[in-house]
Amino acid sequence: MKKLKQIVHKATETPRKRNITLTILAILFLLGGAGFYYWSIHKKSLIKSEIDKTLVKKTNGLYTLTYDLFELDEVAGSLLITECFLQYDSSILSSQQDNSQEPSTVFNLYIPKITVSGVQTPRALLEKEIAGNNIDIYQPTIELIYTGKGKDSSRTVPREELYRQLLGKMQSLQMNQVSIRDAHVFVRRLGNPDTLLTIEHFTIVLNKVLVDSASSTDSTRFLFAKELAGTAASVQWKTRNGDYAFQLDTISLSSSQKNLTVMEFQMKPILSEEAFMKKKGVQTDRLDLRFKELRLVNLNMKNLFNQLLVSDSIIVGEGNLKVYKDMGLPRDGKNRVGTFPHQLIRKIPFDIDIRKGLIRNTYIEYKQLTPKTGAIGKIGFYQTTIAIDNITNVPALIARNPISRLDATSRFLNQTPLSAQFRLNLGAKNGAFSVSARIGGLSANSLTSIAEPLASARMEKGKIDGVEINIRGSDYSANAIVKMRYHDLKIAVMEKNKDDGSLDKKGFISAAANILVKNNNPGKDGKIRASKGFFERDTNRSFFNLIWKSTFVAVAETLGVNAKTSAEK
Repeated sequence: MKKLKQIVHKATETPRKRNITLTILAILFLLGGAGFYYWSIHKKSLIKSEIDKTLVKKTNGLYTLTYDLFELDEVAGSLLITECFLQYDSSILSSQQDNSQEPSTVFNLYIPKITVSGVQTPRALLEKEIAGNNIDIYQPTIELIYTGKGKDSSRTVPREELYRQLLGKMQSLQMNQVSIRDAHVFVRRLGNPDTLLTIEHFTIVLNKVLVDSASSTDSTRFLFAKELAGTAASVQWKTRNGDYAFQLDTISLSSSQKNLTVMEFQMKPILSEEAFMKKKGVQTDRLDLRFKELRLVNLNMKNLFNQLLVSDSIIVGEGNLKVYKDMGLPRDGKNRVGTFPHQLIRKIPFDIDIRKGLIRNTYIEYKQLTPKTGAIGKIGFYQTTIAIDNITNVPALIARNPISRLDATSRFLNQTPLSAQFRLNLGAKNGAFSVSARIGGLSANSLTSIAEPLASARMEKGKIDGVEINIRGSDYSANAIVKMRYHDLKIAVMEKNKDDGSLDKKGFISAAANILVKNNNPGKDGKIRASKGFFERDTNRSFFNLIWKSTFVAVAETLGVNAKTSAEK
C-alpha cells in the first residue's frame, strides 16, 4: 500500500504529470468501456464465430450451425439457445467421398430449445474447467444417415482419447445433470428416404456427470455419469428385405436399478401367409412373434459400453409364437449346418453372458400346408414356460461351463402335460445336444387334426397313455429312444378326393394297415416296447426337423412300421 501511494504521488506531483496521468486513465477507461460495450452488443456473434471455427476444425467443414436466439448471462452462468439447426453439407460430404475420407455416419439435428444453468464462468476461464448445474436439450429431432463407407472405430477408441475428444483443451467438465427430453430419432441410408429405425419420445437423464482423465476409467460411472435413466415410447424398424417389422413399446432403462424393461415386443410379418410364401418362392418359416413384457435384471451398464451384454437374468412375459410353412414350394437348397440354437448363440456379433432366462405362459403354434393332402395341419403348445441356464458366447465362460440347460413345460394340444429338457453343448464343434421329453395321456382321435393333413391318416380309435422320448444328436444325425404306451389303436389311411379336394378313407388299405400295426403297447406279454430311431440329417432342414424325424422313426418302429431313416431314402 505504501509503495502504491508513492507511485500515485510521483505521478501527480506536478501539474504536467497530473494531466498526463489523467489522460492515460481516461483513455484506459474509454477503451475498457468501449470493449465492454462492444462485447455486450456483439457477444452473440463473437461466440458464434468461435463455435463455428471449432465446428469447422473438428468436422473438416462438414457441418453448419444456425440458431434463432442466443442469450448468455455471464453473471448467472446461464445460456438459452432456441431453434438450433446442425446440418451436414452434402457438397463437403461429396468431396470427402471422392477422397475416401467420409465418416460412416452423418446426421442432421434440430433442437427447439437448449438451456444451460449455473455455469461457474470464472472457474472455466481461469482453471480450464467447466462446472455447473444443468444442461437440458428439449424435443430434438435427430436424423442419422449411414453413408455405407468409412470405419466405425468406436470400440477400439481408448478411454483417454475419448475424453480428450470431448474436452478439447479443457481439463474437466462437471454438471449436476445433463438431459435430452422427448427426442425423436430417425435412421436411414444415404440416398434412400426410407426409414430404417425410428425412436419416438426418447428421454435420457444423466446425473452427476464428470468428464476428466479419472472418470474415463471409473467403474462406477456409465457414459461419465453416476446415474443414468432413459425411457422411450417406441422403437420400430424393418428387416432389410422388408419381410418383418419389429416394434418395442414403453422402454425404460435405469443404471441405479440395473434393469432394462420393454413392455411389449413384436416381430410381425408384413405380408399375409399366402402372400409371404408367394414372395419367398421357396420353403421357409414365416414367423409371427409377440411378448407383453421383457426384462433384463441386474444389467451391467458399464459393460454395455464395451459391447458386452451381462445380466443376471432375462424374464419374458406372456406371449405367442406362430410359425407357418408351405411344403408345396421348392426347397431353398441352403446348407443349415451350424444353425442349431446353441450354435447361433455363438455367432451373436457381440459378447453375451446371461445367467438365467425365463419365458412364461406362451402359446407356440406350428402350421404346415402339405401338398399331398392340400390341407393345413396345426400343432399347438399352450401355457408354455421355458427356463434357460447359461446363455453365453464368451469362450472363457464356455470353457468353464459348456452346457446350456433348457427346461420347458407345456400343454400339448391344450389337452395333456408335456415336459422337455434340452442340454445344448455350447463348446462342441459338432453341435452336440440331447433332449428328453415326457407327454401325458390323450385320446388317439385328438391327434387326427395333426395326422390327417400331415400324414394322410386318421386316428379312429384308441388311447395314448404316455410317451417318453430321449434323443442324442449332432450336426448330421440323431438317435432317439421312444417308449410310447397305448392301447386299442385303430387307424384309417386317407386319400385326397380329386373332385372336391376332401380326404376320403381308403378302406382296403386301412384294413391292411391295422393288421400290420401293433395296436397295443405293452403287448400281450406285458412288456413295454422301447423303440430306437436313427435319422441321418437332411442338412437343408432345421434343428427341430431333426428332432421330429428321429422321433418319428422310433414311433413308427413301435407301431411296427418301417420308416425312412434318411433324406436320401
